[in-house]
Amino acid sequence: MPIQWNIYSKSNLFNNVGQNSKDQSCFRCREYRCRSVFQRTYTYQARIPCVKDKIVDMPFKGSGVRDTAITLKIGINSSIRTLKNSRQIE
Repeated sequence: MPIQWNIYSKSNLFNNVGQNSKDQSCFRCREYRCRSVFQRTYTYQARIPCVKDKIVDMPFKGSGVRDTAITLKIGINSSIRTLKNSRQIE
C-alpha cells in the first residue's frame, strides 16, 4: 500500500505493521536500510515531527513560547519541553 507521507524516508513504500494502544495504524518503511516505524495520525499535535521542527524554528523568528503554543494549537509546557530538549541534542 503506497503512502505519500514521507518524512522518515525517501521511499514511498510502507507496510502496515499493526496498531498502537490507541488503535491507530503503525507503518514500517520497506527500504532495507531505513526500516523506521511511524504513525500517520497522531492524537496530539505536538508529537508530529514537522510540528516539532516548527516549535524550534518559531522562537528564532521572534515568536514567544505562548505565541508558538497558540499558533500550533499545543500546550505551553509542550513547547517549552521541546525547546529544552532540542538544545540538548545540538
